[in-house]
Amino acid sequence: MPAILEPNGKVLVGASAMQGSMADAQMGSNTLGTLCLCEYDPVAKTLTYVSNAPADVVKGFSLLLLPNGHGLAAFGSGKWYDIEFTAGGKSSWAPTITSFPAKVTAGTTVTLTGTQLCGLSECYSFGDDNQQAENYPMVRFIDLSGNVTYARAHDVSTRSIAPGQTATVQVDIPSSFAGPCNGIRTALANLSRGDFNSAQAYEAAFHSLEAQLLACEKGPNAHVEVVAMGIASGKVGVTFA
Repeated sequence: MPAILEPNGKVLVGASAMQGSMADAQMGSNTLGTLCLCEYDPVAKTLTYVSNAPADVVKGFSLLLLPNGHGLAAFGSGKWYDIEFTAGGKSSWAPTITSFPAKVTAGTTVTLTGTQLCGLSECYSFGDDNQQAENYPMVRFIDLSGNVTYARAHDVSTRSIAPGQTATVQVDIPSSFAGPCNGIRTALANLSRGDFNSAQAYEAAFHSLEAQLLACEKGPNAHVEVVAMGIASGKVGVTFA
């Protein structure tokens, strides 16, 4: 049965009720019964049945931990589900960025250095049927408007999940993220006196956008963070040239 490590430290696991007697089990003649989702708490040492799981879980499923910290469940029925977990992770589990260029150019490749970039676990297990180890870093940029863009992160120096492990990863700066300030420039260029009731209102809007553009161009005009085990590092400011 599949299982993923949640960012809060609990484990979401698929379970199956065995059909047959204890004698059948000893003879190895049990058959799989109804499938269900359970949550294991390694601290409390409890296994809790997930009562609100979709009914089509009985058709079999696989799981994947997403970079936003949610779980993705693909059931045998052909349906996909987004699972939001409760909070509870520790800050010490997060990756950290120790070095990243202060200025970057779209379309180039730069080096990100940090610790625990691959997390502290492979996060996913499904016996020998469907292994999808997730001990690798994911890098994303957030612009001033809160828009998120994921970058291609490759050639990580180690896939180690040892605590405090130092690593580097190559990051391709997305071409689509070339101008975090372009939206402000466009708004400033399209500003029209006719859209305002007074000259004072127009001038106030103009000076406000002008100040936003100057601040954006001075930087940082975006932030970078790395995600492992569904847990994000602290944000590091970066200026797109």
